[in-house]
Amino acid sequence: MYKRKLFILFFLVFGVLTFLPLTQDVQMNHCTSLVAGPRGFSFITKEHKVCQVEFSGKYQIIEQMNGAVSICQEDDTLCAILDDGSFVAFPSIDVEEYIESISYSRNVGIGAMYTINNIQQYEKIRNAVFFRSNYPGDGIFVHADGSVTLIGFITSNEMEHLNIENTWKGIIQLAKTSNELVGLSQDGSIVYTEHSQYCDIYKKWTDIAAIYGGGNHIFALTKTGAVKSTGKDVWGESDVALWENIISLSPARTYTVGLKSDGTVVATGANSYGQCNVQNWRNIVAISAYETYTLGIDNEGRIWIAGKTDESVNLKKCSDIVLTQYNLLNPV
Repeated sequence: MYKRKLFILFFLVFGVLTFLPLTQDVQMNHCTSLVAGPRGFSFITKEHKVCQVEFSGKYQIIEQMNGAVSICQEDDTLCAILDDGSFVAFPSIDVEEYIESISYSRNVGIGAMYTINNIQQYEKIRNAVFFRSNYPGDGIFVHADGSVTLIGFITSNEMEHLNIENTWKGIIQLAKTSNELVGLSQDGSIVYTEHSQYCDIYKKWTDIAAIYGGGNHIFALTKTGAVKSTGKDVWGESDVALWENIISLSPARTYTVGLKSDGTVVATGANSYGQCNVQNWRNIVAISAYETYTLGIDNEGRIWIAGKTDESVNLKKCSDIVLTQYNLLNPV
């Protein structure tokens, strides 16, 4: 009984999802509090601080991200939205310093101007409640009022870009691939661009709790814990039709990982590094998939890893950091 209470407590602390009995619908908190990266992982503590952990066991609290409610990572850049809805990147780029650095170059092209424009738009973000970003590149944001902001070349043309920002209302989440952008409405239906090749499929999706973009696929998690997908299946990464009781997804480019309500984990797709070998995982409360490995954290703060990381992993040190930063004692 004690371990079950701790399991539920850890789920709430992580803020990924609310643990529910199988007989109830999935209830989503669309904020992400655990992300895997090339040399380690980052998570949000219960004090809403961001802890960045290296696989060696070193860590740091990123002060400028205090008050974080959601994070994401692209390569070595970690991004967050704070409790006031503003956006923060680490490391960040100072616009004036960047302009000064390129002013000495004779070959300043459109890429530099694109970067400057993006950074300036990121600085203006307010009241965001959901986001994904590959700062200083493209970014997608949902605001508290259900409106959306798109940064960079999200769509094929500027008119479509403006049309989405002006007409998509009542949105609670966005998902993006290289050629698809969809939104999740408050009523559980999907909104999509007029050029979407899967519009006939999206029309049939109802009672959706969350959406995810991974590789060339859009995934949808239903309120009953089933999973739907669109996109070309190359490695088996979208072989999710038979999954049940799923409460969270983490799609990578070539494979997909799902967390079940009983704390077990399922995975499908490319497995050349063993990143899908999660069948023996138990009591997991958070997952994150990153190219060649899958990361999980269980209800006692232990780190689970399947696949290949770029650096050797000190599992004990990493697990101790998770426990220390959450101020929780190991009951075992």
